[in-house]
Amino acid sequence: MIMEDLFGGAVSDRTGPRPRRESGYMNVDIKQRFKDLGYRLSRWLSTRYGTDRMSRDLLIAGLILSIVSRLLRARLLYSLAMVMLIVSVLRTYAPSASWEKRQRELQIYTGLYRKAKNAFKLAKLTLTDRQHKYLMCPSCGKLMRIPRGQGDIVVSCPGCGHQTRTRS
Repeated sequence: MIMEDLFGGAVSDRTGPRPRRESGYMNVDIKQRFKDLGYRLSRWLSTRYGTDRMSRDLLIAGLILSIVSRLLRARLLYSLAMVMLIVSVLRTYAPSASWEKRQRELQIYTGLYRKAKNAFKLAKLTLTDRQHKYLMCPSCGKLMRIPRGQGDIVVSCPGCGHQTRTRS
């Protein structure tokens, strides 16, 4: 039954949800289209490189640089941040034909990352521990610790056996 409200408009006396429509041709077609889309998307993503440490670090650095550049209103930093974000996305969705290139890039990045991390670790240890001297093996890059005050000594690397002459 339809009634009139205070302003003359028609108002239904039905309270509650609308009745559900029968699932017809259109609803089944939409469900099938979404299933097909999901299948095609998963098939497409299975042939992509995916994320790795370099892509993740580029994404994080790009986001941080983007925020900092917005705070400082520096267009050059913002452009650099956008380039980093784009490279990260392109690396993630690179086709499977370029996996070997991505692996080589990752190996180079991992080596540089490890060297930088060891350099910071060496600087921190040198500043905090005054009783020992810290060296890096020139052959394999392993961190070595020797006691201070011993004069000129020959140190053998425990990792590769390379011998180095140094002052403690």
